[in-house]
Amino acid sequence: MRRTRFFLAAGAALILLFSSGCSEKISKQTGLTDADLFARGQKQAERKKYSAAAEAFQVLVERFPSSPLAPRAQYGLAVNRMANKDDVEAEVAFDDFLRLYPADPRVPDALFMKGDLLSRQVLSPGRDQEKTREAIKAYTLFLEREQGTPRAREASGKILELRNRLALHEAAVVQHYLTGKLYESAEARARWAAATYPDVPTSPTLLALLAQSLEKQGKKEDAAAVRKSLAEKYPDAGEKKPAAAWSLAGAYQSRQPYRGRRGRYEFTLQPRYVASKEIGADGGSRLELDPALGFGAGFGYNFTNKFALHLDGSWTRSDYKAKITTTD
Repeated sequence: MRRTRFFLAAGAALILLFSSGCSEKISKQTGLTDADLFARGQKQAERKKYSAAAEAFQVLVERFPSSPLAPRAQYGLAVNRMANKDDVEAEVAFDDFLRLYPADPRVPDALFMKGDLLSRQVLSPGRDQEKTREAIKAYTLFLEREQGTPRAREASGKILELRNRLALHEAAVVQHYLTGKLYESAEARARWAAATYPDVPTSPTLLALLAQSLEKQGKKEDAAAVRKSLAEKYPDAGEKKPAAAWSLAGAYQSRQPYRGRRGRYEFTLQPRYVASKEIGADGGSRLELDPALGFGAGFGYNFTNKFALHLDGSWTRSDYKAKITTTD
């Protein structure tokens, strides 16, 4: 017997049409002034409709690039793109704002927010760290313009954390070289990293890895000197094993911020198995269901991080056997 299950949430097509219609509506309207568009963007932002707010600001800067409201609209565009989790578009908008309006009083705000935007895109140690370096640069530029404030202290702390992430990345690379018995490369990388990141929590691990790479090459005196320096600078970390680099990297990866599922398509394919069953009936009759294999497939789209529509189905094949017991 073939069994088919099919579930579809009604209204998906209507929602798509409605959302696409709204996104085109304001861009096709004529007669709107820069003040009208700016007011609409502010209103949508207050209602936390960030996509609609960004669209209003986008239309303003495109239609009225010389307007006195253009700098504020460009900044609003970047902020609302960021709030809407449109990271790529937000980064472009921040870059445009900083390039077009370098003397604007909101430049420090833009640099700080760009640092936050880039920080939430960083990858775990052992992977590409370009976003980490860009975030450090944004926070550093911010500190050149704002010092002695609570936000400046926050930015300094974030720079330290990001630098430690880079040091952790270097520790992972050195460990990889050691595992591959590339001891000279491990020494060079560990020596450079220890000199570049002497002020971060991962610094003891880098020194321990440097000592290990020297020992593997038979440079016992150099290794002893490094271990002595390690014990003097970090008395509590002198006995820690370099393998801690991998556990620290895993800890950083587990702390990665949730990036959300909004705007993502999903496809699932799973095996299904129906176990054999015996169903009793009146008079001693039984219905036996043979075991059977099957599969399930699903497709969906995430409209937000919490709302999605999915189409799922499963197929299995099994045979039924009826055993009837009669009584006089």
